[in-house]
This record gives sequence, C-alpha cells and structure tokens, in this order.
Amino acid sequence: MSCSSFPDPYRTAFVADTSVLINLEASGHAGTIIQATTGVLLTTKNAFDEVLAGELQGYSTAVELRDLCNSGALEIVELGGAEEAVYRSLVEGPAAQTLGDGEAATLAYAVENDAVALIDERKAQRICRERFGGTQVTTTTDLILHSNVVAELGDEQHVAAVHAALTKARMHVPRHRVAEVVKLLGVERSVDCPSLPQNAIGQSAL
Repeated sequence: MSCSSFPDPYRTAFVADTSVLINLEASGHAGTIIQATTGVLLTTKNAFDEVLAGELQGYSTAVELRDLCNSGALEIVELGGAEEAVYRSLVEGPAAQTLGDGEAATLAYAVENDAVALIDERKAQRICRERFGGTQVTTTTDLILHSNVVAELGDEQHVAAVHAALTKARMHVPRHRVAEVVKLLGVERSVDCPSLPQNAIGQSAL
C-alpha cells in the first residue's frame, strides 16, 4: 500500500478495535508496524479489556501490547459523555444494527474525535458507512501491507509477519486485497491461512 493512499498520521489519530490488536500481536512485529504507520496507536479500554479477557481464556496473549502501552506507542483511552451516547446507540437495538462492546467503543471514539477507526469486521464497517459517513475506516491489512512496514521489516520478515497474523489470529483480509496478499505469500503459504478464500488461492496458482 502506498503512503499516499493511507490516512495522514500527522493529521489524525487512529483507534484500534480488539481484532486489530490481536492481529498485530500475532504478527510478532506490532511495535514496528505501529511506528511505521501511525506512530502512536489508540485503543479504547473496552477493546483492550476484550484482549485481556481472551488472554485469560487462552485465546491470545498481550505481552507485546502491554510493553507498547508502557512505552507509549499504544495508548488506552476511555469514553466520555459524547462518545458514550454514540456507544449506546451502537449496542442497543436490533442485532442487525448493533455491535459488540469493543467495536462499538472504537467507532464511538473515532466518530467523536475525528479519528480513523481501525476495524476489520465487515458489519462494523457497513454500519460506519451507513451512519457515520464522515468517519474513515481502515484495517489491519492496510497497516501491515503499508510500504513503510515493508521498508522497516524487509521482505522476508514482512512475509513472515503477514503469514503469522493470518495463521495465528485468522486476520480478515478485505476482498479487494485478497489477491495482493496471496501473491505476496505465494500459494504454499496461503493454503495455511484459513481466513483466505480457497478460490482466490486456486486462481493465483493458475
């Protein structure tokens, strides 16, 4: 991903949802990815608490994320009054129009603070487009494929980081970037990734 197509980190903040934190941790290079793309990454207390809850259940670890909090690269923010109103509107109502705790908090913070929402889930992206058209959304894939990340990690480590996020955390890849990811990994590595569509891998092999 070129730098020019990525939101300017010097002009806006980025707030990450639970799945993004888990994907970054799984990559093994969360600190480098954050430094190369956003400089400082925000996350809500709601989202970070979900990561910690998953850790207690054996689904993930948060060792690197804790280190990043201590260094200031990852900053935990809490919802205020304005954000709380948006948050409530996203967790209360019909299931088709509501989100989980971490997703709702992430969107609420982004909407009220003119931040970029880092969210991988398609439902959350759809609701953001429909209800908060002025709020930008980007994904873990956009972060990890950023040209600055490639430059910092080098080709070999970059491929390993993408592969790890896909295999360990089942990172969701937006449809329009699947072919790019398969090309980067190659067919042999791609078949290890349960979140990549098998038909896309097959087409790449032709």
